[in-house]
Amino acid sequence: MNLKPKIVFLVKLSISIILIVWLVMNGELSYQNFTIGISNFNLVIVFLLLTFIKLILASIRTHILMQFKVDSADNFKKVLSISWASSFVTCIAPISLFSDIFRIKKMMGIDSNVRKDNAFYASVSPKFFSILGLILITVFVSAISRNHPPEINWLFYALYGVLAFVALLYFYIDFFTRVLNAILNMVLKKIHPGFLHRRVENLKVYCLELFGDKKNLFYIILLSLCIQILNTISFLYIIVSINPMVDIDIFKIASVIPIGILTMMLPISFGGLGVGNMAFSQLLGIYGITNGADVFLLFFAFSYIFNFLGIVPFIRYFNK
Repeated sequence: MNLKPKIVFLVKLSISIILIVWLVMNGELSYQNFTIGISNFNLVIVFLLLTFIKLILASIRTHILMQFKVDSADNFKKVLSISWASSFVTCIAPISLFSDIFRIKKMMGIDSNVRKDNAFYASVSPKFFSILGLILITVFVSAISRNHPPEINWLFYALYGVLAFVALLYFYIDFFTRVLNAILNMVLKKIHPGFLHRRVENLKVYCLELFGDKKNLFYIILLSLCIQILNTISFLYIIVSINPMVDIDIFKIASVIPIGILTMMLPISFGGLGVGNMAFSQLLGIYGITNGADVFLLFFAFSYIFNFLGIVPFIRYFNK
């Protein structure tokens, strides 16, 4: 039996537990704030609704990234169902890799006319587009709010540089595509025909189609931006709900929320638990929000509830 997944799970879980215990001992996690948030019916309903909209937008993005030969409502319904079912897998699997494997395997069987490798690319590439969406939000909102504490100004400047580089790639996408094509052709010449050669060949075809269609690429970036905007709004709604008496500068808070989301995406803890609490405690604390750890805990809890509802489509696939 392969022990690696179990070891990875135990390491991530240990990191999460250690950080949570540390936060509790330092009084940065409040049971009262958690109960106030989890018992707020309006907050729960709005959060679940926003999360469902995110699921639909993410499924549209995946549908584009799959590069189906024919756009059909049936294919989209399958992508949506698989995406939600895979979110349930994250609730019960020791590591997120199992969720990715489930999603990739099921999407491979949607359309026999599509290269099976596309399912892998459509599962991996959204992570990069999501990061781009988070950077876009931080850059634009921080430019509006301005006057940030000196200790985090360097971070905004770094993100400005990353965004400028990505914009340069986008505007010169044809040149970038030619360079990428030349590199992959060189790699193909050095690889003997076989399994690896087919993978590189499929990657080449996929990239040429993805970067060769600026319209679709723009839609993918726009969808990623909208998804992360909804993520940011979800956090803001939680913050306002459990801090009704605090004067909150929405724009300043919104400029650092994407940075917190980036930290929770790091694969070093269980679903970002612990690491996300620490990040939001520090980032929101800069602007006088003292319960940032509670904010993330509520986000984690609400997300877990929504993901667990994915058991409905999962059962259908499990029975098959």
